[in-house]
Amino acid sequence: MSQTLVQIASRQFPVPDLASGTTVDGRYKVTGRLGEGLLGPVFAVTDTDGSEGALKILRPGCVDERLPRARLPAWAARVSKQDISGLVFPRACGEYDGHLYLEMERIPGRSLRQAISEFKTGAPIEWIEEVFYALLEVLEGRAPGTHGHLGPEHVLIASEPGDGVCVVAVTSWGRNRLIQAGLLADDVLGREGAWGVAPERTDLNGQSPPEAQTFAVASMLYEALTGKAPEGQYQLPSYVRQGIPPLFDDLIEVGLAYSGTDRFHKAVDLRIALEDASGGQAVDRVGLKRIAFAMAGLALVVILAALAVVMLKPSEDDLRAKEQVRRDELRASIDPGRQAQPGPPPAPGMVWVGEGEYLAGRFAAYDDEAGAAEREERVKTLKGFWIDELPFVNPRLEDPGAPPFTGMTWGQARDLCKKFEKRLCNEDEWEKACKGPKNTIFSYGDTYSADTCPPPGFLEGGYRLEEFPACVSGYGVAGLSGGVGEWTSTAYGDGHLVKPAEVGGSPKDSRCAGRADRHDEFKSTHLGMRCCHD
Repeated sequence: MSQTLVQIASRQFPVPDLASGTTVDGRYKVTGRLGEGLLGPVFAVTDTDGSEGALKILRPGCVDERLPRARLPAWAARVSKQDISGLVFPRACGEYDGHLYLEMERIPGRSLRQAISEFKTGAPIEWIEEVFYALLEVLEGRAPGTHGHLGPEHVLIASEPGDGVCVVAVTSWGRNRLIQAGLLADDVLGREGAWGVAPERTDLNGQSPPEAQTFAVASMLYEALTGKAPEGQYQLPSYVRQGIPPLFDDLIEVGLAYSGTDRFHKAVDLRIALEDASGGQAVDRVGLKRIAFAMAGLALVVILAALAVVMLKPSEDDLRAKEQVRRDELRASIDPGRQAQPGPPPAPGMVWVGEGEYLAGRFAAYDDEAGAAEREERVKTLKGFWIDELPFVNPRLEDPGAPPFTGMTWGQARDLCKKFEKRLCNEDEWEKACKGPKNTIFSYGDTYSADTCPPPGFLEGGYRLEEFPACVSGYGVAGLSGGVGEWTSTAYGDGHLVKPAEVGGSPKDSRCAGRADRHDEFKSTHLGMRCCHD
């Protein structure tokens, strides 16, 4: 295994290794070594007032040249006032043997790097879910630039069960901040040991965008799952270690995508994917006490208020029953149209969907399985169109029942349709064909079935839709609620929409209303296509 960035930094930019008993600045007495990060080693210290802390000795070149040393005390005083749950900021700074140091709160426990090393071949799945769910909770809503390089050395796992994790923040926001100024730039450019650094980050200076931070977390997650770093052409977790749920493969594939536009854009997106990968159980198992900041009196008020809300609100069964009545009435009012097929199909294997109304998006009221990206309920009228009965397969195989053809960019999918004098379907055409004339939630009905269609994503070795004869919509279109996701012609942001969603394992990942946006250059074995025609 190649060296990590921390190991490279330690070799190229050595700093004093403080022995126990060493006194720093006449104030801090070293009691042991805690570990080492990219900016320098960290030591356990006791202050002259008896309080415990952690002291980080900074490597040469780690201070922004715009920040004179004389201004460091004022900077530390300002940063020390930061009080954000789950983040640990420096409290003081000084100089020892020509090296700057930062002093911060000491959190009892061990770093994620130490924990991963102890597990060797991968940590237990339950432990991984708990730790990473708590980590992502800490990162949600935080400024992504809190860390120029987020690694396992910066994540501390509390020693008491249920106390969660915290992130050591050695940088702050604003112009006057400590940064890794020019440190290891050549090594990062060469990618040596930089598996936790997003590809677009050619150096470690300045702000780290959100998708670079989720890349770092996904890299740590891979290492925790397998005991190995995701170096080069890495294998997906379930291929490295038996017993890893396959949905973690999907999470890692998106989390470590080369382009930032194809990754999770926020910590909350990665957390939701982690919930899905763990079967939605992570929320129930994880104690989210984090670092215990709440006051007992405030907690009591919150609990009483919550009890009052629970006692007054309708039960879920009541909400479901009322919503079902409303859904049935709404769907009965929609006229799907009965336009006759205008003639023979423009190409073999195409199905006619006549002009008429359909219910776009999720149901507006109680729909607890809806995905976050789904559109709000709206009745729309579409012109008639033709759509491929099956996903596009490799035409060279001359077998319409072959596994779906995948791994093309949006432009390649568009051009393939043009080659056969067709076009990509837009989102509404795809969704109407999926929901059928009865506007069902899944192509086959309103109740999710894990066995009716292929699992969302791409089965190892592919799949043949003839093995799933019931995976057909009311219009006779097959393979829309499971299997690979499909490109559409509907633009979204700087890319196009994919229907329903190309990876996942919960019911929401195969709903007709499901959608995901992907950059036009994105391609994956989970992503295919089918064509339409006027």
